[in-house]
Amino acid sequence: MTEMSPVEARKFWKALVDNASALISDAHVLLAAESYGRARSLTVLAQEELGKALWIYEAFQQAWSEGDNTPLVVSALKQYGRDHTKKYLEAVVFGDELASFWGDYTATSGDWQDAESWEEARERRKQEAVAAADEANNSKKRGFYVDRDSNGAVLSPTSINAGTIAEDLQSAAQAFMSHVNAVLTPRTRLRLARLIVEDQWTYAAAAKMFMVSARTAKKWADRYRAEGQAGMADRSSRPRTSPTKTAPGVVRRIVALRWRHRLGPVQIAGRLGMPASTVHAVLVRCRINRLSRIDRVTGEPLRRYEHDHPGSLIHVDVTKFGNIPDGGGWRYLGKQQGDRNRATTDTQRRKGPVRGPLIGTAFVHTVIDDHSRMAYAEICTDEKAATAIGVLRRARAWFADQGVTVERVLSDNGSCYRSHAWAQACAELSIKTKRTRPYRPQTNGKIERFHRTLADGWAYARFYPSTAERDDALPGWLHFYNHHRAHSALGGQPPVTRLTNLPGHHS
Repeated sequence: MTEMSPVEARKFWKALVDNASALISDAHVLLAAESYGRARSLTVLAQEELGKALWIYEAFQQAWSEGDNTPLVVSALKQYGRDHTKKYLEAVVFGDELASFWGDYTATSGDWQDAESWEEARERRKQEAVAAADEANNSKKRGFYVDRDSNGAVLSPTSINAGTIAEDLQSAAQAFMSHVNAVLTPRTRLRLARLIVEDQWTYAAAAKMFMVSARTAKKWADRYRAEGQAGMADRSSRPRTSPTKTAPGVVRRIVALRWRHRLGPVQIAGRLGMPASTVHAVLVRCRINRLSRIDRVTGEPLRRYEHDHPGSLIHVDVTKFGNIPDGGGWRYLGKQQGDRNRATTDTQRRKGPVRGPLIGTAFVHTVIDDHSRMAYAEICTDEKAATAIGVLRRARAWFADQGVTVERVLSDNGSCYRSHAWAQACAELSIKTKRTRPYRPQTNGKIERFHRTLADGWAYARFYPSTAERDDALPGWLHFYNHHRAHSALGGQPPVTRLTNLPGHHS
């Protein structure tokens, strides 16, 4: 593409500089790995990309500055687009021109103080660098391919020594200033401004040196005259005044509706008579745009906790699932067939005004470790204190088999956990008891969330023709949960990864 519009040229120029910057970054990695041949090849490729970018800049700098949209032909790109030596030479000469501004005055010989002398030095350097450009192109090939030298010996990229690759790479990196989206850093802005203000360069000549427009050069020179070196720093793009900014009182009303009623932007906007986009922007600014960050009861931001080692705290609770009649229940078969299966199942009969089969309820006592999320569960016929104590004793032994010593137990305020027998059993096991505040299941949230996972992954995961078959599937699912299921709170790892790696416990 040799003829292009200024807009297309700007995109092409940006792509070339981005590619060159990436090549330089990769070359740094290869240099650190002592792959000198590959690093040199990428450095030369980066300089060739910069050479093409310079040709485009020289052709379109005036159009970019004046806003002209007339398509132009990049003659240098058309003539030398496939000439690796020419592209490399253009970048090297440009780097030499910048060298003095980076503190290296040895790259350019001669005593020049104006733009005319600089042009003469530039032409002289071009003539001297042709041989070096040819050698660089050959070095690039040697860094990529296995070749033979003049004596017939095999040359491999891995056999190339370091040479001057570090210096060449530094010179190529300096040509890009700091990064491709900031052609002028505070340091190079200062050099540009001093060149104009103190050395009396013209705006056009200084702008060409630093690959910016004359208007940009004038802006930094004027700011240097007015503020000195301090004026070269970046400034905030935030406007001084925002007349249409949402009033503080309206912000408080939006936050109050979000906290108290958990309404979304559309509902809040309908109540306050304002755009939903404005409401969403306020919620994002206040960091309450996601309901998952807000407590369901209080409306306040969530406060999460986790004990620092396994066994420091275990959570206990009971969840209930209805038993399944022989032949399957209504969830998979529908209400009519489910009721027929329920009626034909041989169970106890209800007494009183409501008659019919009594299928019963499965009381699943669950225990989960706060730190590791390792879970233990048993299916029982009730939730009495004696049953809960038996589950705790067996769970403590199971955790001990995993190398975990239980220190504390947290429960809700169920009758079995408020009993004297529970407190006495915990004291005998040297376990400190703790209970949540009334109507605050969030404190015991880990086991509440486990109950949801238990229901989705085991109880309601598939069709079970009977309660016994569902009960038989629980141990296998618990093994999957503890040893193989990725847990989002553990960085995608299963709970067992937070325990000591004991033999036979990861399979």
